Amino acid sequence: MRRYKFQPIRKDKDTEVQFLSRTKYPVIEEQDTDVKIIAKYGDNLTKLAFDYYGDVDLYWIIARRNKFTNTIYPVIGQELYIPTDISEAISELNKLNRI
Repeated sequence: MRRYKFQPIRKDKDTEVQFLSRTKYPVIEEQDTDVKIIAKYGDNLTKLAFDYYGDVDLYWIIARRNKFTNTIYPVIGQELYIPTDISEAISELNKLNRI
């Protein structure tokens, strides 16, 4: 996945200034299959996404599941839940962003 895949370039009607639109992310609900881990020194959401999904661009799934808003660094000792079935989340992302 490319980082800006869901952010088409828009143009302001009045000023003609171009900008990237915002990506809409789905809510990630708790599932019985989620893996529970305890954050340790050096963990961040992109590293965890690579470890569990093989793709750092999927960090947003872990962030949304754990209600992170503006950081990718969990607190050491924090419980994190890693969704294992991500197909529905990716499908919903595509629907929300009309891909």
